[in-house]
Amino acid sequence: MGRFFDNWAWAHRNARAWGMVVALAGMLAWTLWETSAERVEYRELTGQLLEVKGEDDLDKNALLVGRIQLPDGTEIKLILPPQQPHPKAGDTVPLIYERYDDGQAYYFFNTLSWVSNGGMP
Repeated sequence: MGRFFDNWAWAHRNARAWGMVVALAGMLAWTLWETSAERVEYRELTGQLLEVKGEDDLDKNALLVGRIQLPDGTEIKLILPPQQPHPKAGDTVPLIYERYDDGQAYYFFNTLSWVSNGGMP
């Protein structure tokens, strides 16, 4: 009877290992498929910071969310960087615009430019 349980435990361990191999292979295939979009446009631009939310919680390390107006009049919301000095409403902030061949467009706060310029508008 002891041999039965030994064989069962060995088979169960192998089945779990093969199941994990299949699951990880599926996740890898999904990741490669999801990240296949190529960037077709990259621009650095500036925007006007209209509003900052979360300023009251600076001592609690809260995330700051800014409402930014782009040069074409479009308004977007972005998470602002944690670096000091924090941008304030009315500041001109540096942004990065990226567009991909699948139609997705993203805006990012250009933290490198903000820090290298001393956080000045």
